[in-house]
Amino acid sequence: MDLTGPLNVHWEMTNVCNLRCVHCYQQDDGHRQPLPPSEKLFTIAHRIIDASVFELTITGGEPLLVSDLRRLITLFNVKGIRPHITSNGMLVDDATADWLSRADLTFQVSIDGADADVHNAIRGSKYAFDRAIEGIRRLVARQVNVSIAYCATPANAQDIRNVVGLAKELGVKRVCVGEVLPRFGSPETARSLSFASEQYALFVAETRAIARTYAGQVDVAIALMSGHRYDASLREAPCTALDRDLAILHDGWVYPCPFVRSPDYRLGNILDESIRDIWKGEVARRFREEKASGSPKHCTFAASPRTSVDLQLLPTRFSIQSK
Repeated sequence: MDLTGPLNVHWEMTNVCNLRCVHCYQQDDGHRQPLPPSEKLFTIAHRIIDASVFELTITGGEPLLVSDLRRLITLFNVKGIRPHITSNGMLVDDATADWLSRADLTFQVSIDGADADVHNAIRGSKYAFDRAIEGIRRLVARQVNVSIAYCATPANAQDIRNVVGLAKELGVKRVCVGEVLPRFGSPETARSLSFASEQYALFVAETRAIARTYAGQVDVAIALMSGHRYDASLREAPCTALDRDLAILHDGWVYPCPFVRSPDYRLGNILDESIRDIWKGEVARRFREEKASGSPKHCTFAASPRTSVDLQLLPTRFSIQSK
């Protein structure tokens, strides 16, 4: 039976951030906008509530920069929604950790390397790693349901085992493993973030082995989407855009998912329409038809007949630089 609305909503609350990560998929969106006003945020929140969504992910930018976040979380909790917040973790001081511990939510911190050199090079700040780890320690101490998000690139893929080991050391019970989808930035950026097929296959095999090793200690949740870009024999995660998910971006425009950011796929603006109306609108219908036709996923592209690229063109472990 077709759904009358999404089960899961990804809300990109703001594109304001205290970092400039090289793999951020917002980098083609233009200038960062001012933090959204309260009226706009609460209008969107009520639209989400009215749609009776099952899961809500709140992200950014950096959501902890939004001064209304605490009131919004309280509103969602009152309405029976348990949000999932994704963050770089740098702003989790004692006061923030205290109120997060009193809220009904889950919290995820991005960690892209098990030491400061790797993580900071990707995140573009010499403070990113230490402050994120401090934030995680505060959350664990207060028994907040916290997980780690790890985004694989050619520069940090060999660090996945160490990241899972760090999670265990910190008392974090879950590491979500994804990979960057290099569909943004300059051609040079996309090339530097693209795996060689052999490297990607080794990474997938290693991650699966790590998941077995840490079973019962750390849940290694593998959510890889783009293996078919590098090798047609590698499996990909099924696309759930507009089957069960949709994304609300920082400007109020709704898209099938946060990786599909072309204006051609704007479904409608949440400030003008309800989520249910957008869900069953004409643009949404066309997108579903394209998916059903077997056309390539819009957020990725099919693997080239060439199964590898020149490894010398890929960055080394520490070579990612901030812009």
